Amino acid sequence: MGRLRLLACEVFKREFDAVLAGSDRDIEVTYVAQGLHDERAGTMAQHLQGHIDACKPGEYCAILLGYGLCNNGIAGLRARHTPLVVARAHDCITWFLGSRERYDKIFKEAPGSYYLTSGWIETARRSLESLPTRLSGADTKSDTYLDFVKRFGEDNAQFLMETMGAWKKKYGRMVFINLKVGDTERYRDYAKEQASEREMEYQELAGSLRLFGGLVDGPPWNEEEYLVVPAGHEIHPSYDEQVVVARRPTSAA
Repeated sequence: MGRLRLLACEVFKREFDAVLAGSDRDIEVTYVAQGLHDERAGTMAQHLQGHIDACKPGEYCAILLGYGLCNNGIAGLRARHTPLVVARAHDCITWFLGSRERYDKIFKEAPGSYYLTSGWIETARRSLESLPTRLSGADTKSDTYLDFVKRFGEDNAQFLMETMGAWKKKYGRMVFINLKVGDTERYRDYAKEQASEREMEYQELAGSLRLFGGLVDGPPWNEEEYLVVPAGHEIHPSYDEQVVVARRPTSAA
């Protein structure tokens, strides 16, 4: 097996570093800044395509993508001359939990959950910090409401309180996925603190590195868990249990 290239979101850095440390594969790694899927549509694919196109023909046997479908963020990525390999995962939580089946089971049991991992805590705090704290519904006697009235006026205060109440209905549980990488105690304490500030239930789940290891240890790749995109094809969402499929592009771009 020849050399491989790994392009992965920085939220996965500790997990990929852990499995790469025990791998004998020749893999060149690039971690890409987290948050591209929060930008305008197509930004993630455009950015990653630039990395893919910078690879020369024959330089690598395959380009591994450390991403989920991520709101269709990788849709349209094209394998020019080197195959792409990506996990059949809707988002990063599938990676952290180890399988789509486990994620589906946990989601059905408690859909209103906000997940934290070492990578999210280290690189994506801005996403968490944008969420409301000390949710108090529309209690017009609460300190939060009175503060909003002073700062934004009564009508805006009412709107903000209603919005915060809706958020509380959506998320009732803060879940720390423990993958046993990095400073676990610090991550756990941070997750508990965030749960307390947002009046959410706290829970810890054991994570798994199996999808990370399976990606870097191929080929072969289990086709039920990974999609291999042949040269001349591109990634598309399948809208079924496959998550992603490879198709020939409709244009010559």
